[in-house]
Amino acid sequence: MGRIFRTGDIVKHFEHDLFNRQDTLFIYEIIGVASYKDGRNQKLAYILRELFDTDEFSNTDCKIVEYDDFHQKVDKSEYPKAEQEYVYEKVDREVYEKMERGCYSDFILLLEGRF
Repeated sequence: MGRIFRTGDIVKHFEHDLFNRQDTLFIYEIIGVASYKDGRNQKLAYILRELFDTDEFSNTDCKIVEYDDFHQKVDKSEYPKAEQEYVYEKVDREVYEKMERGCYSDFILLLEGRF
């Protein structure tokens, strides 16, 4: 079975871990799926809402990520320290809420199954 994502899912971009962040940088909520035509081809894209302070890192609250880019595996030759297998991976809402509150040590323990 493939990776399934739905509106409302929380996802993490692999760069979150590369920057050793203890907050919600590079954390997004899927708010929709868009369909569009690229020439003759019908394409899909995810609409993501940033769940971090956009003033510091970007000038927008949302971004569009093409389906293929969203499901792409991280290039380990370019990013050897990347921990995620895919560019975007789902984050459990409970884990996100702990990250949002700044309980990063609890977040690590929860991921390791020791919380």
